[in-house]
Amino acid sequence: MNKELINKIFPTQEMQEEFLTYQKLNEADRDKFMAEKQEQFSEEPADIHSQRVEDAIKAGENVVEELQELLILKQLQNVSPFISLSEISKTYFGKSRSWLSQRLHENKVRGRRVNLKPEEVNILKSALLDISDKLRNTAMQLDFS
Repeated sequence: MNKELINKIFPTQEMQEEFLTYQKLNEADRDKFMAEKQEQFSEEPADIHSQRVEDAIKAGENVVEELQELLILKQLQNVSPFISLSEISKTYFGKSRSWLSQRLHENKVRGRRVNLKPEEVNILKSALLDISDKLRNTAMQLDFS
């Protein structure tokens, strides 16, 4: 896993370092590492333990968000050769040709990574359904009899 993705998923430096350490271990050493961490966590004060739980929840949310973004891009690969993403960006979002591509590929814009917000995913879904309807209606009208 690359450093940028690790930083994106794990909200604290400590979690990032622990993940990198865990990743380098073999299976037996991983079990030992996890047992040591469980013991360490059980001995922590409640406030530190509570913060760890919040950080772990945040890491889980970050993973889900990352997977959703990858899933959108993967799903679009099936149709992207047949549609113009730049035209979708202009027509349905009122944005520049590169705007949608930047978000789908999580490019950096003005120094920060950009992606689609949930409401923008819904707009993209509506756009694809609208295009689907237009294609279906056009196909049904074709008749050379």
